[in-house]
Amino acid sequence: MNVTKVFGPPGSGKTTFLLNVVETELDGETSPVQMGYFAFTKKAATEARDRAIQKFPNLNPDSDFPWFRTLHSLAYRCLGISTKDMMSPEHYREFAQEAGIELAVETGEEEFAVRVDNPILNEINIARIKGLDLHTHYNKSAMTIEWFHFEYVERAYRQYKEVRSLLDFTDLLEQVLNFPDRLPRLEVLIIDEAQDLSLLQWRLVEQLALRAQRCFLAGDDDQAVYTWAGADVNSFL
Repeated sequence: MNVTKVFGPPGSGKTTFLLNVVETELDGETSPVQMGYFAFTKKAATEARDRAIQKFPNLNPDSDFPWFRTLHSLAYRCLGISTKDMMSPEHYREFAQEAGIELAVETGEEEFAVRVDNPILNEINIARIKGLDLHTHYNKSAMTIEWFHFEYVERAYRQYKEVRSLLDFTDLLEQVLNFPDRLPRLEVLIIDEAQDLSLLQWRLVEQLALRAQRCFLAGDDDQAVYTWAGADVNSFL
């Protein structure tokens, strides 16, 4: 497996380099279905696909580019689930009422994505994507909430999902890592904005890399703006 890393500040051409890789591979013998372009946002992945379509208009944006998406979307597709299997805004509101907490909820750019804002649920999620034991993460955090209440909400949240057989956004990554054989075998693996990936996302990237021949990673290790949310720039380095 050949790995190429591209480092640079904003505007230095990292994404342009990756887009040129896509075009070079398509000009060669690489089939688009054997290429994975994983970006931090759906918009960025779609823009990469659309640029390829501009140069190769004979290709179908849907059937020929199944792996131009976010890592969460990859997990969603590989697990073969639907939106009915995911925690919806209504589910979160129901859980909040049952658990006696307040939260803000809105849908994300992916059809299965829901953004939730609650100090306890936020910290629970960060512990999960960092791969930390909940109590270890709690002790490291600056939370003023008592542990018994923190642990109660976490337990209630797990039970709520289990009883209803529902998954949340982070469950997608955790679940697909339990079934790595469902991941695609790619000739080319491309990761954009690599500095913003969490440890959990890097575990998925590593599994994809094991199945790929050529890997291209691009990012800016000095611009890891999501470290507060669990981004793990050290894995990129």
